[in-house]
Amino acid sequence: MAATDYKGAMAVSTSVERVQIEEVSTNSIGEVTYFAQNHISAAKAKSIALSRVRGGTYVNLSKKGNTYTVRVRDQNGRLIDIKIDAITGRVK
Repeated sequence: MAATDYKGAMAVSTSVERVQIEEVSTNSIGEVTYFAQNHISAAKAKSIALSRVRGGTYVNLSKKGNTYTVRVRDQNGRLIDIKIDAITGRVK
């Protein structure tokens, strides 16, 4: 039977989005609330950083709070640290 055969039935989306859980809270009757915050992935931060340095090669990546720091070596061998907002993906 299709969902339209049921009185009051609603369509349900089956897509899943990965989010990072920032905080979990439990109220007085044991109900758990999850507060999710979307972040860009480490792979996306790496991609953004490499797009900013022509001919650059990836060295390493770290994350502190809401900031990724991606270290890239440029064509001349210099190390460049690129800071990227983990929520928006903007270079700081």
